[in-house]
This record gives sequence, structure tokens and C-alpha cells, in this order.
Amino acid sequence: MLSLIYACGLRRSELLNLKISDIDSKRHLLIIKNAKSKKDRVVPISDKLINMLREYYKAYRPKIWLFEGQIPSEQYS
Repeated sequence: MLSLIYACGLRRSELLNLKISDIDSKRHLLIIKNAKSKKDRVVPISDKLINMLREYYKAYRPKIWLFEGQIPSEQYS
């Protein structure tokens, strides 16, 4: 979580609202929906960060949200 915030310049709410579908690993992009002023924005992500996200996905298998809470399919608060 901290790596994404730092590398992509995300706000806490933007991080918690990320879905798995918001990551485009082929084009090395992260799509942030409803950012500040309710606008979408796209930021580049590095190979290292993509590898970290893949390891995270393999370990935790989130269903909807990238970072889920203790109850599956519920957003981290």
C-alpha cells in the first residue's frame, strides 16, 4: 500500500478505491477513477511495482477491491 501511494502519488481514498481492473500491467498504467474533482486520471507504474502487485495478488487473491478488508469482497476501511 505504501509503495503504491509513494510511487504513484495517490491519496488514501484513491488507494482504497482501487479495483483489480484498474491495473493495466501490459501498458504499465494505473487508472484512478473519481480522483480529486471527480476526474479520472492515469499514472504510470514501474515493473518493480507490477511485480509487487502480482506477488500480493497471489498471496491474498482479492476478488473486487485491490485491498480488501477481513471480510472477502468488502472494501478496506
